[in-house]
Amino acid sequence: MARRSARLAAFDRVGRRIRLSQAGELLLAHIRRTYSDFEGTVAELDALKGLRRGTVSIASVESVAEKLLPAVISGFRKSYPGIHVNVSISSSQEAASKVEAAEADVGFTFDPPETSALTIAFEHELVIGALMAPGHPLAGAKSLSLQDCLKYPVALPSEGLSIRTRLDQVRRRIPGASRTYVEANSLRLMRALAREEQVIGFQTLIGCEDDLASGVLVFKPLSDTPLQADRLCVVTSSLRALALAPGMFRSCRVRLKGSTSCA
Repeated sequence: MARRSARLAAFDRVGRRIRLSQAGELLLAHIRRTYSDFEGTVAELDALKGLRRGTVSIASVESVAEKLLPAVISGFRKSYPGIHVNVSISSSQEAASKVEAAEADVGFTFDPPETSALTIAFEHELVIGALMAPGHPLAGAKSLSLQDCLKYPVALPSEGLSIRTRLDQVRRRIPGASRTYVEANSLRLMRALAREEQVIGFQTLIGCEDDLASGVLVFKPLSDTPLQADRLCVVTSSLRALALAPGMFRSCRVRLKGSTSCA
């Protein structure tokens, strides 16, 4: 029994001084880890209750920032009023890269890269369609392909945008595809051109809700197979936890159900 007590003693006596024994050092290290984990848990609980101010940084594509993201943030802040939200607008590729590089906590992006560094917390498939004024010759068409659209002036998203990547997959297969188009990295500009210049623009339903509801633009889904499943994704880092994200994902899911009604 005496040997067992000595082996488990937390302190050793050295002359008139007392110092931690090996067992004591192990015990202290365990206490520190436990206390650190406890502090982290308390911090997360405090944040979830709105008792502590923190920041959630969001990287988002432009189309999501038009209508969906403001509604998501509004719903998020009702649950977490003490949390500061910081938003940056970028391309799909940049939004995913910012989350991967820990420059953003949450990313709203289309077709993110397949990498172990990212977790897809939520995804929703959206068809890519042609946007045009109600008076455009193709506005009454029952079925529409990209080849049909390229017979008229079009506004294409800039290279590097996820929609452009998909459109190019189809364009390369169209013999003599027209090169008369406007190219821009702003979906808002392309919608303006569709309204004012009889130009055909291309995007998903996300971001054009107001124009469709007011009747100044019409949306025609494109029948080409590669354009049927553009994935809107909410991504987080696989390397670090984000306690506040679930509320944002729930808000996104609810808002997306409503937005698809304008199809």
